[in-house]
Amino acid sequence: MAKGKGASGKGKGKLIIVAVIVLVLLGGGFFGAAFTGMVKIKGITPKSKLAKQAAPAPATAAKAEEKPADAAKPEASTPEPVAEAPKPKPVSVDLEKGAAAVAEIWNNLPNDRVLAITANWEIPDIARVFGLMETEKTAAILSMMKPDEASRISEEIQRQAGTPDPEG
Repeated sequence: MAKGKGASGKGKGKLIIVAVIVLVLLGGGFFGAAFTGMVKIKGITPKSKLAKQAAPAPATAAKAEEKPADAAKPEASTPEPVAEAPKPKPVSVDLEKGAAAVAEIWNNLPNDRVLAITANWEIPDIARVFGLMETEKTAAILSMMKPDEASRISEEIQRQAGTPDPEG
């Protein structure tokens, strides 16, 4: 009877060794696949391999499906046409409405802040807003400006307040 136990013990030992070898081969194959980029495993798969596995663009995949099976001849490498970005819709600009909104804001700011804000503005734009502001506020700001600049802005306010534009 001792032989029977010993014989089955040897069989189990061989089975365990075979199982360990199989697991080592499978594990090594899995990590090898991860290292070569066949399988993505964070921390094992090199970043260069991860970048190459990015999914193809939907347009490219759709184009591949559209080709007939008999179109197996090699094509010249022509770049795919780039889709143009959609053009923005034209915005209706109402200068008077915009100037009125700015005039309301400037009426509530200190005069020196308005003066600082207008430092880089074009004279016609300043005049458009000043013409819609409270008269006392505009006069106070103009009095803080250099005389020649205040004069040009005043002339522009007068010009804009004159006859309406024949086109509009």
